[in-house]
Amino acid sequence: MERVQNPQYRLFILSKTRDYPSQALDLFPGVALKIARCLTTGEAKSVKIQIEVTNRCNFRCKYCIRNYWKADLLDMDLTMFRKILDSFDEVERLILYGFGEPLIHKNIVEMLDLAKSKSEVLLTTNGSIKLDKVVDKVDHLGISIDTLIPGVLESIRKGSSWKIIRDNIEYAIKRTEVELEVVLTKDNIGEFVEFVKWAGEISADVAATNLVPYCKEMYDKVLFVELSKTPVEICEKVLGTDYNRMNELLKSVTSYSHDGINAYNELWQKVRSENYHLNLPAIIENQHRIKLAREVEKIFEEARKIAKSYQIKLDLPNVFADESKRACPYEDTIFIRSDGKITPCMEFAYTHPLYINGHKKIVNEYIIGNISSFDMEFMEMKKRLVEEFPWCGDCQFAVGCWFVEEALDCYGNSPSCSECLYSAGIARCLI
Repeated sequence: MERVQNPQYRLFILSKTRDYPSQALDLFPGVALKIARCLTTGEAKSVKIQIEVTNRCNFRCKYCIRNYWKADLLDMDLTMFRKILDSFDEVERLILYGFGEPLIHKNIVEMLDLAKSKSEVLLTTNGSIKLDKVVDKVDHLGISIDTLIPGVLESIRKGSSWKIIRDNIEYAIKRTEVELEVVLTKDNIGEFVEFVKWAGEISADVAATNLVPYCKEMYDKVLFVELSKTPVEICEKVLGTDYNRMNELLKSVTSYSHDGINAYNELWQKVRSENYHLNLPAIIENQHRIKLAREVEKIFEEARKIAKSYQIKLDLPNVFADESKRACPYEDTIFIRSDGKITPCMEFAYTHPLYINGHKKIVNEYIIGNISSFDMEFMEMKKRLVEEFPWCGDCQFAVGCWFVEEALDCYGNSPSCSECLYSAGIARCLI
């Protein structure tokens, strides 16, 4: 049986099976998919396994997903951890973190020893716990820190201590590869250049991500815009940067002006010729966010120069989407929750709200199996992300969309990556 191609038929079937993920997966049958073969036979050396050893945490961070979910909190059993490692022949990297603080797990040292005997190990921590027993057991260490201002840090990451985190960073840098992880918002972007300079002075790499907003209040803090940059630039080239002129064009179309419709069609064709879609209402509505995104790009450019001068790595997020250049960071990675259930990525690990494209939605957890039995079909779709999933940021129907309300996209996919900030490079994860 081949994959169903008729969109309407797919919508009908998915509407009947969206409460039964195993049936929904059957819509996309296949045998011996590449990624499944890689994970079970070790044919490829690019496989990464992310293991959430615990989803408990000793912080109460202001912007954390943990404030918005209803997940059961638990530590992964050591026996299950061993079983996971024994289930895979060759693994390029084991990533030991999830939505909790891994160092609070009572067996973390033993887990790291087991992981280190299997592959290279990446660990991410909030920096609150002494690293002397673990730092020599990891190849890459990520430490979360958003600001150099102690009071601000401690208000964002409730339960944190600037001094303890700083001391742990300075200790770890002498012993392993360290990357400082920063969540960027309107509140800390102004000091980012100084932050990169400080990282350079202590020889630490920096990985930044945009804030993933789970509510309207968080959305108001973000630095990015969901629109693709190319359509915005085409509009400005044709109509200038006068957004009033863009608005007049839109009004002329809605009033059925012949000249207005022709002008809009010409603009549409220019955008489509570059393989993008045009969301003119959103471009007009988000003119202030577009301006902010461009200001952030200038800050990023300055930060790159400083990072280069200190010879440190600097990983920066996009502040515009790019409909035609999306890619899934979890193409060759699976995420295993602390209860042993396997999901395609962190975004689908737990049910949570997301505020995106001017509307609130619910992202439902999507379990593809457990360590004994799992189906990698959805992972194969994500390797063809641009072809398989639309991008809602450039769609003028994103707000109030029936498909979004029904946990679908307009291609009939459920679940969908059509509003995934990670696929657009706007949000980043350390894997």
